[in-house]
Amino acid sequence: LRVLQAVREGIKEHGFVTPLMMNADRTGATDCTTELQACLDDTDAPVFIPEGDWRIENGLILSQPKRISGAGRNAIIKIPTSFAGTDWLTLRPETNVTQPMGWSLEDFTLFPDATGIGNHAVEIDCNTNPGYLQSLSIRRMNIGASTREPGGNGIHLTKEAGGANNLFCTTIEDNVIAGGINLIGVGDSVWIERNTMPGTKLAIYLEPIAGAFEQTIRKNNITSS
Repeated sequence: LRVLQAVREGIKEHGFVTPLMMNADRTGATDCTTELQACLDDTDAPVFIPEGDWRIENGLILSQPKRISGAGRNAIIKIPTSFAGTDWLTLRPETNVTQPMGWSLEDFTLFPDATGIGNHAVEIDCNTNPGYLQSLSIRRMNIGASTREPGGNGIHLTKEAGGANNLFCTTIEDNVIAGGINLIGVGDSVWIERNTMPGTKLAIYLEPIAGAFEQTIRKNNITSS
């Protein structure tokens, strides 16, 4: 109840919510999963991540279109070696989201304490609740580093098994993404531009569904081995 009340008061006063509004620890010493998840769950307001080390012990799930932005590279969601989840941040539309448009991740960092923690850093899940996800923007993010890759990919798509629901109209640009981008079964209108791709994994793997058009990959700095 304390967390929910803090979210509501924050929206009323500022128009957005942050983990600071519920006294989450920004030093990285204690778990902030509950506070961050409450920001994602309980309102249509955008989420702002201030500078700090926001430690999560379990994965976060975004189930509705929302903007999550931060104060830049020093706004860090920290993934410790004790992380008990699978994917760090999952975008998974709810079954009752009829227009799943307008998802945005901008200007913050997802950073593990070691390489190989968990599975994917950002998982786009169109299979658990079969549906499509449209108008996704991932910009100016820092996802891992050359020596701090996720166990899986930096950005990964799971399309609907045996169906056509997947990811459409997506821009991934001006990011640092360790672990690579894996978009098997992606749909129309995908732009992957001006990203830096360090690490040891395949930088970009894109496989569109039959009939999909306009996938653009250009001006990326690929340093992965």
